[in-house]
Amino acid sequence: MNNEKHSEEIDLFQLLNLVKGFFRSIVRSIISVILFYKKKAVLFSVLLVLGGLLGFFIDKYQDSSDNYTQEIIIEPKYNTTRYIHDFIEELETNLKDESFLKRIGMNSDMIDNLKGISIEPIIRNTDVLDDLEKRYDDKEFFSFIEDHDEDELKDKKFTNFYKHHKITAEFKNGDPQNAKITSSILDDIKSNDYYNKERDLVIKQTKEDLKQNKKTLQFINEYLLNLGKNPSRSEKEIVVVADKEQASTMTIASLIQQKEVLIETINSQQKILTFDNEVFFIIDYGAIIAKKKVLLGNKALMIPLVFFGLTSLVFFFRHMFKKMIEFANKGN
Repeated sequence: MNNEKHSEEIDLFQLLNLVKGFFRSIVRSIISVILFYKKKAVLFSVLLVLGGLLGFFIDKYQDSSDNYTQEIIIEPKYNTTRYIHDFIEELETNLKDESFLKRIGMNSDMIDNLKGISIEPIIRNTDVLDDLEKRYDDKEFFSFIEDHDEDELKDKKFTNFYKHHKITAEFKNGDPQNAKITSSILDDIKSNDYYNKERDLVIKQTKEDLKQNKKTLQFINEYLLNLGKNPSRSEKEIVVVADKEQASTMTIASLIQQKEVLIETINSQQKILTFDNEVFFIIDYGAIIAKKKVLLGNKALMIPLVFFGLTSLVFFFRHMFKKMIEFANKGN
């Protein structure tokens, strides 16, 4: 029994020694690394400074003319989303056509300053849900979003779902004429004859409907006001709403409900007349800005770290090579 207990104590003691040895080797390694960098402090300091200076000048002068950017956020109307995307995507080719440049009031010298222009949807899952709900009111569609990740939702087939889209124009320098380029392109998109006719028709119909709905709402308000002055009249009294086009009968309760629907419809129509009077509505007409690169986060930080890492690897492999030679020589 005593022998077993003594054996267990020996095993535990050996295990503790192994653990101590393991941590001791880690501490020795850390100390060796610290002493190494302390010994080579001058070398690594020079590398960091040189790398920082090199990165700073690269950040400052590399592509310095490519930092002028304008971002415009728009909301397409009248199902023009696909048309606007196609227009922007084909713009690079069209800008080589002199007749197209003349149409938008530009010339080749002005366009030479345009580095590129692109458009992308601002992806919000709620936009997809809202659109699907309008299209398939009586069907299940909420699982649709869960089965698609954000990269898939950037596909062209989902473009029409999104409410807002961002147009990004990049310029070679800060020429004041840059603003005229984007303005002319947007004006040309708005000038599409087909969509303008559709817009004019919708605006005309909306104005007429709004006028009629306001008359009906006024009648309901006046009737309810008179009813309030004479509360003895029955709530179930039959009311006749008549105009030149139609006549209908309803109870007081349904009349109040109709008033709520009318108010909602009128608000929606007023919103159309305010925000839908163009082929697209500009949410944010961004100014042309020079995007300066952040010093810590580009080459001014990356290059010193690369120098530091590569030099450390060279010394590490040299050390390992020496250890391998020592290990091989011990066998002789």
